[in-house]
Amino acid sequence: AVLPLEKMVLALAQDAIKAGETVVQQAEEAQAGLVRLVGAQAGLSAGAFPFKRGGHVYGALCVFSGEASFFDNDLRHLLQRIAEDISFALDSFDQETLRQAAESRAHYLAQHDILTGLYRRNMIEEAMARHHAQGSQENAAYSLGLIDLDHFKIVNDTYGHAIGDKVLIQTAKILREAMRLGDLVGRWGGEEFLCLLPDTGPDPALYSMERIREQLARATIVVGGHELHVTASIGVASFPVDGKTIAELMTMVDAALYQAKQEGGDRVRRADSSPSIFFIGGQIEEALGHGRIVAAAQPIVSLKDGMVVADESLARLTLPEGTVLEAGQFIEAAAHLGQLQRIDQAIIAQVMHRCVERVKAHDAPILHFVNASAGLLAHAQTLATLLQDARDRGRDTGLTRDCGTPFVIEITERAMLRDRKAVKRHLEPLLEYGFRVALDDFGSGYSSFLYLADFPVSFLKVEKELVARITSEKRMAAIIGDIARLGHDLGITTIAEGIEDAETAEALLALGIDWGQGFHFGAPVLA
Repeated sequence: AVLPLEKMVLALAQDAIKAGETVVQQAEEAQAGLVRLVGAQAGLSAGAFPFKRGGHVYGALCVFSGEASFFDNDLRHLLQRIAEDISFALDSFDQETLRQAAESRAHYLAQHDILTGLYRRNMIEEAMARHHAQGSQENAAYSLGLIDLDHFKIVNDTYGHAIGDKVLIQTAKILREAMRLGDLVGRWGGEEFLCLLPDTGPDPALYSMERIREQLARATIVVGGHELHVTASIGVASFPVDGKTIAELMTMVDAALYQAKQEGGDRVRRADSSPSIFFIGGQIEEALGHGRIVAAAQPIVSLKDGMVVADESLARLTLPEGTVLEAGQFIEAAAHLGQLQRIDQAIIAQVMHRCVERVKAHDAPILHFVNASAGLLAHAQTLATLLQDARDRGRDTGLTRDCGTPFVIEITERAMLRDRKAVKRHLEPLLEYGFRVALDDFGSGYSSFLYLADFPVSFLKVEKELVARITSEKRMAAIIGDIARLGHDLGITTIAEGIEDAETAEALLALGIDWGQGFHFGAPVLA
């Protein structure tokens, strides 16, 4: 067969690559063999020396010569070393490429949230610092918009966290597309997003955030075959009119967001000059420091005979001048500012003390109901401290599991939404000691029967709004009757909250409700 030079090169290279070994053909071998070169190419010696990339044969170094017996041992070794050097260079190039890619990825992750692709909180904080310094020097305005998805926990708990993550991803996409050139948006935490609007005063900022709110409300987010609609509450604050420092601006924008939430969500609010939530937070902090968070006990009675069988301790805040604030005047602010757990601890400690004093005075034993927030239930160490306190007091009074520990922890469905198994695990030592659990506000949230099936509930407290409508609405009476029968079947004591008159109490008794609580039987009284 007569082959041109290119085909001879290809044939040798293919043999070397396939075998993964050097292939050499001297000129005299070519003349005597099947491969015969013609014209000026006659009498050539050829060699193919394979090289690798990433451990695999990647190509071949091909060398030709007109000399017979050109490829002696020394030259072969030299050319093999050159091929090895090429392999090393290719691997080094790959490693450098990988290193650069890893560095680039690390740099990206340091700046961007891994789930949404938006800027991370630290990047927004750095951008705020730059714009604030520039704004302070040049008296240039800028604004902040704090966005919080409404009822996002319901999405997580209904569809699962995977769907919740997809909602966050789609929300981030909408926010990116809604931003003007030069605006920045980042994930502030959880389902919160912060927008930085350079060179933007209060009115344009409100307009911009209102436009974003509308786009979120109109959007249909399709995930896992479900069509979801989300809304957002948005707070707005502007430099310098709403604050001279970044800390002041963040305080104001957070207060504005809180106001939007309080008004029902799906709205934009601008910070005003008196962020009441933080004023209340200051009052709470001072009251906690001076022992002015106090318990007020409201009686719980047996509907059959009117005897007091228990009481519920409700938080009250006493101001320095003696004014007493009810829970409704400060609990929402405390929840928003992360103070609920400490309020719970203060109230529980007082209830334990009152229980001990009651035993020492030989008063008739009753149960004591205390509220536990989601924050308290999430802290196993705090619950362990409460248990130790109960044990210490029990040694002095004989209040042990054997004789019946009189403490009942009230938990709302919302408090268990985050992680029902974790809540149960954290409460386990208290339950073993004899504490009992009441499911509070049943009928106001999700009323999931899983809580009754999986959680050791001893008491079921019926939401006061259901109770208030029992005498005027047959359907409501039917619902409460079903709750009473369910409680009896499960061995759970049912308690109706918010009883205001004798007619309601009699109707509840007829439906099978066991105990009652409300102003008809007595108002909360400070210890």
